[in-house]
Amino acid sequence: MPLPSIGGTVRATHLSWTDGRTMRGLQLIGACLLATTLTSMTAGTPANAAGATHALERPASHDALLQASARQGFVVVALFTLPGCPFCETIRREQLRHLAREQAERGVRVVEYDLTDHKPFAGTRTGADPPDAQPASHATPAALAAALGIRLAPTVVFLGPDGRELAERLVGYQSSDFYGAYLDQRIAQARSRLAERTAHR
Repeated sequence: MPLPSIGGTVRATHLSWTDGRTMRGLQLIGACLLATTLTSMTAGTPANAAGATHALERPASHDALLQASARQGFVVVALFTLPGCPFCETIRREQLRHLAREQAERGVRVVEYDLTDHKPFAGTRTGADPPDAQPASHATPAALAAALGIRLAPTVVFLGPDGRELAERLVGYQSSDFYGAYLDQRIAQARSRLAERTAHR
């Protein structure tokens, strides 16, 4: 659900797919974003330099991440992004990089997934794979986003060890004045619900 409107417009980049499961590509790409990308390419920016702007963990396996969550009891704070999305970089820079540095103390694990990334996760299930291999809905970051119904970037979700959301997701971005408070609120809610579930096992 979108962030509550408090004197501003939620900013987000939209991604659409035809059947609700298979993402087809970007629906809206601002001319300014395209120009920025082309300028960067023309200037010969190395791919690794562009990737360095992320500075957030990109898990090799979502399934392994959830297993670690079950063992260690942390909440997965996952940022879903699109290439060239300026609001995604704003959230990385102003909110999540700082949180990632304190993730052990905060009881969270901060990660990032690209909605357009169709590269299979490690351990992705095939027809010949054992039953405990990674489920098809976790096959790629794009498939994971589709399974969660994520169509806008940036979107931040708060997941438990079972892959289900523990708190209301944050969609889009307004300003640092309000977003940090929303983020802290969702983390507190997610940790509380995770603790309740663990206690009732």
